[in-house]
Amino acid sequence: MPLLISADDVPLISPTTRELSLDNPECGRVYRWDSNLCEGLNLLVDDYQLVEDLVVEYSASDHSAEPELELSFCLLGMNRNEGIRAGQNFLSISWDVFDGSMMRWKGGDRILKFDIHFSSTFLKRLVEEDFDLLPIDLVQILQEPSDREFWQMGKTTPEMQTTLRQILDCPYQGVTRKMYLEAKAIELIAMRLATLGEPLKPIPQAPLKSDEIDRIYWARDILLEQLSDPPSLLELARQVGLNDYKLKSGFRNCFGTTVLGYLQAERMKLARSLLIDSAMRVKDVAEVLGYCKASQFSDVFKRHFGSTPKVYQQQCGVVSLAR
Repeated sequence: MPLLISADDVPLISPTTRELSLDNPECGRVYRWDSNLCEGLNLLVDDYQLVEDLVVEYSASDHSAEPELELSFCLLGMNRNEGIRAGQNFLSISWDVFDGSMMRWKGGDRILKFDIHFSSTFLKRLVEEDFDLLPIDLVQILQEPSDREFWQMGKTTPEMQTTLRQILDCPYQGVTRKMYLEAKAIELIAMRLATLGEPLKPIPQAPLKSDEIDRIYWARDILLEQLSDPPSLLELARQVGLNDYKLKSGFRNCFGTTVLGYLQAERMKLARSLLIDSAMRVKDVAEVLGYCKASQFSDVFKRHFGSTPKVYQQQCGVVSLAR
């Protein structure tokens, strides 16, 4: 039976940092440290000595209107989830809305992994007016929205290894520690960007089997039936008998968008119908669609149609039934 942990359930040890330390002879040793150093910059350390399999669940994140970048270093063992081993790293860029996933680590493995997650805004803040001097393919990916994830593997240089070790052995505490880690993270980002030679390429999509296609359409039908209270991606994957990665990639192949992107598009189709054909109040439409706040619904609607629900009704000559 695998050990299951949720990234959201890792205890907070400060307002910006989570830490989990488990040591169980039956399951192994699990250490996880996750810290938001500043806006747009996150560090994550996974240190595992496993006896049984470990499954880490990640829930959906808030919608982001910009691409997210990840720089991941494998220091010990084999990261089977992303296909890199000790001494290697990868840089990935995704415009995709993160709608939850899970990572499985095999029993018997010894894993030490270090990740830097940073936003496009954070990178632009670092380079300021020199943004256009970054490698041309990187600039294009960051400026042009895409439903594909871009990925590039690289070798971890001795200089990178030194900086990684300095981060893991950081001798400082409090605000000094935070400043030190932020500076070292930026140093690693700079060293990795300096190695960009090969262009970043979209991750190839494996062809779907006929049974998998049927399950993807089954998942689509479930979403359409539960627009106001849809299952999470992990729950949906379990219902149709697929893993979350296959469900996400299958949705892109079959429908040209993400699971969450498809769900939002269908919700907005229904919202437009309720606003125009039924002349419902914005507040009531938000409630029907399962939004906790009308303002949240209005933000999503505006991103989708270019104007708020109320303005959209006015443009269509609709007078709300509300009084």
